[in-house]
Amino acid sequence: IDRTGCKYEILGFNNRSSLKLSEEEREEFYRTSTVGMRYEPLDTYVFKSFDDKLFNSKGRLGSIAQFAGGNNSDACAVSLAGFRLQQRNEKRKVFITLSDGFPAVGGPSGMAQHQALRNAVDHIEKFADVIGIGIYSDAVQQFYPKHIVVNNIADLEGAVMDKLGQALLGKRFVVDNSQLLDVLRA
Repeated sequence: IDRTGCKYEILGFNNRSSLKLSEEEREEFYRTSTVGMRYEPLDTYVFKSFDDKLFNSKGRLGSIAQFAGGNNSDACAVSLAGFRLQQRNEKRKVFITLSDGFPAVGGPSGMAQHQALRNAVDHIEKFADVIGIGIYSDAVQQFYPKHIVVNNIADLEGAVMDKLGQALLGKRFVVDNSQLLDVLRA
């Protein structure tokens, strides 16, 4: 993507800091939260900012595994990332989410969490192309009108680039899988 000149950002999130809160602190957070959708604080990580080069972000990107785990407030994280994208001056915007399942966070019922994520995606679709990529999970089908499910991590790069090409070029984008088919036939 760097070679295209497109500006992009890579964010991650979880709710792991809530593990450090007492039950009383979690209840206080929820009671005073204007979010109203979760009992836990949202932890957001910027692995690559819009203005960083990928090469300069390798250290942060290499640490992603250390930040995995914990609950995930998908709706809040997607809303925050969408807000950051909306503030950008670029005419064309694409929002890609990699997801490993359903929203899972302490708070109101799963159905409320699911509806909040659908609402967040609907809002972002007003100013950007939105694509959900499910990794070993088809949950993205319920939240992202444009989605793909990847059940083999080796296929992730191709799937992301195919969806990005379709979003940016529309019908002009043609995927040539002839080399892939030749390999499969051999």
